[in-house]
Amino acid sequence: MFGVLYQSVWVAFLFWLGALSHWLFDAAVHIRDLPVFGRKRNDIYVGLGMWTIPRVAFVFEYAFFAIVMLITAQPSAWSGLLIGGLALHLLNANSFFRFTKTNPTGTPKSYATLALVGFFGAIIWFTFTW
Repeated sequence: MFGVLYQSVWVAFLFWLGALSHWLFDAAVHIRDLPVFGRKRNDIYVGLGMWTIPRVAFVFEYAFFAIVMLITAQPSAWSGLLIGGLALHLLNANSFFRFTKTNPTGTPKSYATLALVGFFGAIIWFTFTW
């Protein structure tokens, strides 16, 4: 879709690569619940289950972010991106460590709203920092 919009094979390839890398990353952290062929009857499900070891998953996810950022961003943006990424990662620490046994925001709707605000905050932060 973006390849057509931007009339570029490179853009299409980069979006495909991003989707593929996201799936591969998910395969490392998810339990064995990711379908290989799209949830067909006899599908194969994969996942290494890193989320079952919260400390390892927490460090792995931030390290992955930091490595990709160091490879792709200008050195002048590194500190702002690393700090912003760490701040957002720390805000999500409850998902890894379960500091609270129940939803800390009260309802699924308020949690989704908080996630959406965080998502747009991240876009704004990274856009201005990058």
